[in-house]
Formats: sequence, C-alpha cells, structure tokens
Amino acid sequence: MFRVELQRGLGRWSDLAGALFTALTLALLAPITLDFRADLPITLQSLLVLWLPWVMGWRAGAAGVIGYLVLGAAGVPVFSGGAAGLAPLTGVTGGYLLMFPLAATAVGLWGEHVRSLKFLHTAAAMIAGHALILAGGLFWQYQIAPPQHSPFELIQMLTPAIAVKSSLGLLLTVLVSRVISHT
Repeated sequence: MFRVELQRGLGRWSDLAGALFTALTLALLAPITLDFRADLPITLQSLLVLWLPWVMGWRAGAAGVIGYLVLGAAGVPVFSGGAAGLAPLTGVTGGYLLMFPLAATAVGLWGEHVRSLKFLHTAAAMIAGHALILAGGLFWQYQIAPPQHSPFELIQMLTPAIAVKSSLGLLLTVLVSRVISHT
C-alpha cells in the first residue's frame, strides 16, 4: 500500500523514509495511554508497531520499530505514559517491548506476501501480531515479577484491548486504501 507509493516516489530511499516515518509516528503517538479501566490502560504502541510495518513493509517497519526502541532506551520519553530509559526494557514491560521488532517483521513480511492488503488478512495479521507480543511479554513478565493473575486471566483481561486495536488497524487499512485508490 504505502510501500508501493513510497517506492514510486523515493526509489531506493523508500525503506529509509518508511523507517523514519515509522519511528517518528511511534515516538509521537505511542506514549498516549487510554485509561478505560484503572488496572489496564490501553496504549497505541502495539497497534502502531503492527500496522505501520503492515503498510510500509517489513524492512521499513522493523527498522523504524528498532529506532523507536533505541530512542526510548536513550532517554527520550516515547514509551507508554512517557516512560524512557532502560527500565522499561529490562523491567516487567521489557518482554512486550522486545517482542515489537519480531512482531513488526512477521506482520510486515505477511503484508508483503499477500497480493493486496485484503481486510481479512489485515485482521488476522493484527491479531497474530498481538498474540506474538503477548506471548513474549507474558513469558518475560512471569520470569521477572509474576503478576497476581494467571496467564489465562491476563489474556482474558487483554483480549478486549487487542480486539479494539486490531479493529482500529483494520479500519486504518480501509481508510488508507480508499484514500490511495482515489488519488
């Protein structure tokens, strides 16, 4: 989708432009936290980590996500709630954050190998990417500081947020597809 338009306009620079766009978009929007429940804030991080590679391609997406993590590790307040530094990467949230490049690569590769960004593929890719992040994050979290809830209970608690973010990814894909098809 975007990657085709970028390649037309920027040629060999398209991956670099896509990576910079991905990193900057994440840096600006990922710190935003939506508190629907006091014990479970919803962030835009995983939505953007998955959707941007889906539309930009795996190279640009994964490089941008890594750039985002480097910015956060360097002290720029780009993580959820404006957190920064190494603590988010080494503490209980570290597993989720460290799964971002892997999930971005997987979803980006998936997006590059479908003939068009069909909506069923988009929904499946968003859910699969979230599941990958969740699996790595929960494994890490249980090694560092086991939460009071079982993994099953945490998955139940996180499922509505994953559904909302996956639906937003699908909606963004529909909107962008329509904008691009009309230009």
